[in-house]
Order: sequence, then structure tokens, then C-alpha cells
Amino acid sequence: MERRIILAILLMLIVAVLPSILFPPKKAVRPPGGKAVGDTGARPTAGAAVEPLTARPPVRLSAGVSAETVWVTSPLYRLGFSTRGGELVSAELLDYKSFAPADSGHPVQLIPAGRPMLVYGRTAGGDTTALSSWSLSASAKQVSVGPEGATLTFRGEQNGAQVALEYRFFPGDYRVSVRGRMEGFGPTGGTLLL
Repeated sequence: MERRIILAILLMLIVAVLPSILFPPKKAVRPPGGKAVGDTGARPTAGAAVEPLTARPPVRLSAGVSAETVWVTSPLYRLGFSTRGGELVSAELLDYKSFAPADSGHPVQLIPAGRPMLVYGRTAGGDTTALSSWSLSASAKQVSVGPEGATLTFRGEQNGAQVALEYRFFPGDYRVSVRGRMEGFGPTGGTLLL
């Protein structure tokens, strides 16, 4: 019986160690200069700003459309929505402090400046149109989320077509529901993209 246990432990060790011996990790290729290939020699400093990686490009604002920010406040967060396309342009979590050197001690800001979230578009027939060029009117300039929740609605019209976006905020948590509606886009209609 003891032989089987010892043999089992020995086989487990072989299975754990043997692959690293048979297939060693690749070593960095070093040219005669002594630096590894791809190494620039520069190291980031503690104060250097790090540009976050993102899949979406910065949004270019149309010069002809003015925008205001509608603020939605709850005990947990403060959200800013632009009247230009109904985009989310600011999101602060009031219970969490930022560790960024520039705004240390302030509530954490989840949305980088100039990179709004919840950017809407309309697609039809292989063509996509951004709603960021639409000037929308908001149902309120400021919204406070109370025990029953709150709703913020944006409406806009352009060339006979209408768009409505409705944000519903729930009390006591971070949930937000979004509903969109489009009318008057002709026989091809379209799909509202988020």
C-alpha cells in the first residue's frame, strides 16, 4: 500500500516538472548590443501620465451643434448627459475617491474627457449616422434620483425624423435602463445603435 502512495506522488511530480524541462520558456533574443529586441531602454516614471487603451476613437464634435450638460444626481453617483446626441459625458462615483495625482481626493471619474460613453447612431442600408450631430432637448436641466427612482428623456427632430431616448435611474444602486425610439426615417427605417 505504501508503495502505491509513493509511486503516485512520484508520478505527480514527474507530470508537474517534466513539461517545463521538455518545453522550456523562450528566452529573449539579445543582439550583440546587450539589449533585448523591442527594449527601448526607457522606463516609465511615476509621474508620467498613462494613456488608457480604448477601442473607440475620440468623438469629434460638430461645430454647429451647441451642447449643455444635464446632471443626474443620486447618493451614489453624479452623471452628466450631453444634449448633443444624449451621450454620457461624465460619471462620478461619490463613495470612491480618485487616486490620480491630478485629482486626488475627488470622486472617481469613470469617463475620460472628450470620450463620451453611450454614443448612439442610426444604421440603415449599410450607412451609419451618429446622433452626436443632433441637438436634443432634455425633459429637465437637473434630475435627482429619489426613493422612487427618476427618468430623463431626450427628444430631437432633424429633417422630419424624430429620436427619443429615455434613461430610467433606479434608487439605491447603479443601474440605468435606456430605451430609444426613432420615427420618420423613411421606408428603410433603421436601427438605433449603442
